[in-house]
Amino acid sequence: MEKMEENMEKIDIETLQNMHPHDLSELFLKWDTDERHVWMSRLSSQQLAEMFTYLEPEIALEFLDELDHDSQAELIDLMEPDDA
Repeated sequence: MEKMEENMEKIDIETLQNMHPHDLSELFLKWDTDERHVWMSRLSSQQLAEMFTYLEPEIALEFLDELDHDSQAELIDLMEPDDA
């Protein structure tokens, strides 16, 4: 938990919101489950949907499984049809 708090201090929400979705996806892969949940709750659904398009499909599915059903449906609705 201490590691997560240190990482969160280094990266603020404004920085994440201004990152390109590809860069955000690479950072996302480095986070543990707790870190992902914290940051996913702070990013917009549109940002998450765009970021998910840069993940390998099987990895994106793993991360989608961490979300509740309503959040999953919202993200899929926001994705381009060929990415969903």
